[in-house]
Amino acid sequence: MTISGNVNSTTFAPVERVHLETDCRVLPGQLAADDTTWPKGLIVVREDADHDWTPLGESQPGNDLFLIGVLDEEVDTAASAVGLVVRQGAVKKDLLRRGVTTPDAPDSAILFFLERRGIYAL
Repeated sequence: MTISGNVNSTTFAPVERVHLETDCRVLPGQLAADDTTWPKGLIVVREDADHDWTPLGESQPGNDLFLIGVLDEEVDTAASAVGLVVRQGAVKKDLLRRGVTTPDAPDSAILFFLERRGIYAL
């Protein structure tokens, strides 16, 4: 049997994710809507008064009890307050950020606390 017909091709731009293609737990989370764009790789921490997740601030200490995970994609919180968050697994170290206004790379203490939560920066 021969199958014939036209094949339509669509080109997709590859999306770079923060998590590595290993056993990862990536779950949706309710983010605090502060009308800013949160970059992918942003470290997300404890709930605010409304039980929403907030970003780890530039000068905020990294307490392992408060770290939730790492944002897997950029989110404009003015348009959507839900984002995919890596809760467990391996992430790309060079994409990790703390702070929204002036994102900075996390220090070794933050990386240590992420490891204690089961998130490994490679």
